[in-house]
Order: sequence, then C-alpha cells, then structure tokens
Amino acid sequence: MRGRADEGLVVGITGATGHIGGLLLRRLLDDPTVGRVRSVARRSLPPSIAAAASSGRLAHTTADLREPLARQALQGVDLLYHLAAQVWQGGRTREALNDMFRANVEGTRNVVLARPAALVLASSAAVYGAWPDNPLPMDETQEPHPNVECPYALQKLVAEHICAQEAPNGVILRVA
Repeated sequence: MRGRADEGLVVGITGATGHIGGLLLRRLLDDPTVGRVRSVARRSLPPSIAAAASSGRLAHTTADLREPLARQALQGVDLLYHLAAQVWQGGRTREALNDMFRANVEGTRNVVLARPAALVLASSAAVYGAWPDNPLPMDETQEPHPNVECPYALQKLVAEHICAQEAPNGVILRVA
C-alpha cells in the first residue's frame, strides 16, 4: 500500500450513502490505520456522518460515478471499496435500463481509471443466475451464468471483467 506510516492509508469508497457503504464508512472513520477517507456518491452524506468531514479525515464528493469529478476524487487512493450500484431505479423502460447500464458499467470503468493501488468490488451472486441445475450449496468455483432477463446480473459480470483486466490488485466479492 502507498499510505505513509505517519499519515495512514488513504481509502476511497463509492456508495457510502447506501446501507453497506454507510456501515463501512463508519468503520473506516473509526480505524486508526486509516488516515483519510474519500467517498463518492450521488447523494450527500447523512448529517450523522457528514459531521466527520469537519475533522479533515473525510472528504465527500457528491457526483455520479460516470463523471470525471468522481474519478478525480478517488485518484490514486491506496484502497478503493467500490460498493455503488444502480438497481431498477427507473423501472424497465429502455431509457431506464440504459441508464442502469451506464451507471454500473461505465461508472465502474471510470472509478477503476482512478488507478487505486488496490480495489475491492462488491459484485452480486446474481451472476450465477437462477437455474434449476445450479448446485446447492454453490461456491465461487461455479461458472457465472446470469439470466438474460436480469440486466443487473449481466452488468455486474461486465464490471467484474473490467476490474479483473484493469485492477490487477483487485478482489471481487459476490454478495448474496
């Protein structure tokens, strides 16, 4: 990691306004080995967390992950937790599905271009698909085979490929 011992790690996080992201952000701010946290989300942080920004350890950027501003905010962090995702927010119209694709795939590509030293991508177990012949229990050796009627699963699989190609120090977590 690139963090200097006297300053601690610089950690980036996308999706800090979501449930998992909010929990992780609180943990990062409580961790003495973390020197600074840079968060990016489409919404402002809740007041309970935003107060931590006054300490100088937290810098939050309100931006869409597809925007250059998001990439700039995360530029060169030691570790990036990419938790942000868009799921069915605009319904199933062609326009809404295209927006979801852009948010999940182009947003991932943009934050990976920030070139973090290490990356953790929150993917989805939906990449395995819901097939009657899926083994139970299923583990990560199972080949991904998302259902075509689930664009989110397909987009997460594309995001995994982007991270595998562009972030050599990356870890992909398929959350159930």
